[in-house]
Amino acid sequence: MPDPSRHVTALLAPALAAARTALRRLDGDEVPAALRRVAAYAGGRLPPPLARKLLEELDGDEWLRDKARAELDADAEGETADAARLFLDRPPGWWHDLAELAAGAATARADAELARSADHAARLEAKVAEAKRRARAPVEEAPPDDEAVELRSRLKEVRQDSAREVAYLRELADDAASRLREAERDAAEAGAAAQRLREQVRRARRERAAAEHQLMAIRRSGGLGRDPLDLARHLDDLAAVSHLAPTAAPAPSAPPVALELPAGVRPDDSAAIDWLVARDSPAAVLVDGYNVSFLFGEHGFASAAARARVNDALGRLATLGPQLRVVVVYDSATGGFGDTAAGPAGVEVVFAAEDLLADDVLVERATSASLPVVVVSSDREVRENAEAGGALALWGEALVAWVRRRR
Repeated sequence: MPDPSRHVTALLAPALAAARTALRRLDGDEVPAALRRVAAYAGGRLPPPLARKLLEELDGDEWLRDKARAELDADAEGETADAARLFLDRPPGWWHDLAELAAGAATARADAELARSADHAARLEAKVAEAKRRARAPVEEAPPDDEAVELRSRLKEVRQDSAREVAYLRELADDAASRLREAERDAAEAGAAAQRLREQVRRARRERAAAEHQLMAIRRSGGLGRDPLDLARHLDDLAAVSHLAPTAAPAPSAPPVALELPAGVRPDDSAAIDWLVARDSPAAVLVDGYNVSFLFGEHGFASAAARARVNDALGRLATLGPQLRVVVVYDSATGGFGDTAAGPAGVEVVFAAEDLLADDVLVERATSASLPVVVVSSDREVRENAEAGGALALWGEALVAWVRRRR
């Protein structure tokens, strides 16, 4: 893993503590050679170099994570406890959730430091004003003779002390102002980092969908069929589908009846598409464009040529099933933001709006359409959310197999 910052080690402090406890329970010859200095350290918080080393070993050693997981407080609550469980348990999508926790923690730290700096600066300004007031305060009355001379001397000393105090407080105020500006910069950087992490989470969701495609290919053919590193270079172009634009119609009196596959027909088999075409009732078919394009097995699945191939295949579907309203949605990053155009055989081609996450828009529109809806995607999260809203979800593999069989 990358060299962790002090903020990351602070976020994963419960995981580090559990790992140290696990190391102390091991016999001397069981302690990994790379962690002997960590195991021998008897102080409180680990020094940064040792903490980084322990995190690196935990990241790469599943056996050590199992030992640490057994020592982690199962009842602990809070942000650091959640982060530690994600780091040690590594459920599906753990990195995305950990990135969001880190982004939130960074923003909270920057906001707190900004508030502390602003309060400190305000207090120092008040002290400067009070010191100036005291320096300008006149003597209430002038006592006679020797007492007056003594008081004048004391007044001079007080004014000199006040001048030094003003200078000192001014220096502190300038330092506080500098810290405030630095905190504001940190807050801006934390906000930018949080945005970058959100973008990474979005990209990771698309990568997860691509990984599921690969897993399906492995299960069916016994081989990987494509270099994962080559796939990773293209995954940033992957998008989810947008929504089915509602037509002008009176408000429906009842939600559409959800569709169900006949017994024995699997959602990832071409027979599901045969059944869909053979139906005589209207239905809306929402297709995850780049998801299906990827399954055709070509490089450059987000290109104009790849979109044309998917559109032509869906035109064949619309021709054989005239009762179907077919909509294919592509990521806005490679098309016009929010554009809609007519494709082959009346297929509606949509590009998601610039400020929307396509997966969420797809689910929202699929669950609010006036017709029974079929969503075609191999993205597990899209399918599950669509089904929760009443849509029938089919795998992209079913559509691709149907198209190839009809050649």
